[in-house]
Amino acid sequence: MQPDFEYEVFDIGVKVAALMTEEIIARRLPEPVEADQVMVPGRCRADLDQLSERFGVPFVRGPDELKDLPTYFGKAKRDADLSQYDIKIFAEIVDASALSVETLVMRAAELNEAGADVIDLAVFPIRRFRTWRRRSGHSTASATRSASTPRTPKSFCVAARRAPTIS
Repeated sequence: MQPDFEYEVFDIGVKVAALMTEEIIARRLPEPVEADQVMVPGRCRADLDQLSERFGVPFVRGPDELKDLPTYFGKAKRDADLSQYDIKIFAEIVDASALSVETLVMRAAELNEAGADVIDLAVFPIRRFRTWRRRSGHSTASATRSASTPRTPKSFCVAARRAPTIS
């Protein structure tokens, strides 16, 4: 989607737009500015009147989000297609070592049904943890043991495509 005007983008070296000040912009924007106007990110809190006066060209605040630029310039809004993704969704069961196996299985099934691909069972490192066996159809992503308490896992991830069977 090409706009019907020419533009140039200047990276002034500030990663967070809200931290851009008029002093930083004034020091880093190349002069002379040969443009009809200068747009800064919407979250930039610099004094635009001060910048306009210094550079002799109007400064305007654009949209907060880059994805909203086309709408800002009058183009029709297009919703993002979120149907395709290539990520794993993680969920966590906090203090899993204090829960019964039945409760863990129930919570894991709920999280899996809600879309979780990996379920992290978070435990206290000083608490003993039940014996877990991997069952067919489920894989263990990680099981880390503390050096001081070798039988107590610090974390235990169960990657499941369906509710895990744990005994």
